[in-house]
Amino acid sequence: MVLRVAVGSKNPVKVEGVRRAYEFLHLEAEVFPVEASSKVSRQPRSLEETVKGALNRAFDALTKTGADQGVGVESGLMHVPYINRIVDVTVAVIVDKNSRISVGLSPGFEIPPPFVRKLYGEDTELEEIVASVTGEPNIGEKGGFISFLTYGKYERVELVRQAVIMALIPRICPIRSEFGFEISHST
Repeated sequence: MVLRVAVGSKNPVKVEGVRRAYEFLHLEAEVFPVEASSKVSRQPRSLEETVKGALNRAFDALTKTGADQGVGVESGLMHVPYINRIVDVTVAVIVDKNSRISVGLSPGFEIPPPFVRKLYGEDTELEEIVASVTGEPNIGEKGGFISFLTYGKYERVELVRQAVIMALIPRICPIRSEFGFEISHST
């Protein structure tokens, strides 16, 4: 069975990351974009807000399309306690027709202090600050800030892919899960 998977975004990086995640896990899926609202600020500044944005996008995509699954992807900031750092993390939420929810996170990467000061001092979006420094508009629809920071060695599509893979784990795990799947691993 081919799953119809609605991605709650028209951002080509998010759509491609979702497609690659399903492909990586050998799940047959027709992945397509749909305009969806996160209903959070343009720059989520906490893990809670980032999760809420991804969840809203997933439900919005599912509701608008009647797909088998809606996937919401949202990137935002997260405070790391004790060492007082800010990291960027991508959250993926998958909602299916039975309203079952699964979630996954990407690796997080530290935002350089000058960017953090601007983010919290000017109440602006990270992408706008990055564009002013790099001269690269809409970097979030390309390699992302991570690509700039790693000299192109790591791209945003990979963060999205990893977050979605993590969100798919409860749906493919080899033990009976709340999703009713029982799959055995072949080695």
